[in-house]
Amino acid sequence: MLATGYGAEVPDFLEPIRDRLDWDARGRLDVAREYTVDGDRGRVFVLNGEEHSHGVTAPDLGFGAWRNAVIIAAITGREVYPIERRIAFQEFGVPADALPVPGAAASSTAASSVDAASAAAASASADAVEADAVEVAR
Repeated sequence: MLATGYGAEVPDFLEPIRDRLDWDARGRLDVAREYTVDGDRGRVFVLNGEEHSHGVTAPDLGFGAWRNAVIIAAITGREVYPIERRIAFQEFGVPADALPVPGAAASSTAASSVDAASAAAASASADAVEADAVEVAR
């Protein structure tokens, strides 16, 4: 590991249009879900400058085609290239049809109570993981 002092910086060539761009409280570009940085105008897009807002996949070239499809859709107002909504190849949790029905009579065995609690916890965990994946994708 090398401590090179690298840090993301806003390029100087943006200075003439700085007042048209959105900035967060820390002075970084405020990058929207579709990678715009100029509010509702949607004319200035950014790539590889959104790690602080879009997560660690920002500089990942593997997501380049997907990001480009999102930007092209924002520019054209239609989905020119397919945009995957779910990118996880695994799903965690209990299938919905295996979850206990709320308000149904509880079984008298302690084991089924433990199973129901485990299923509910697994479902909540899966929902949280899915929400995190969707947020990262945004």
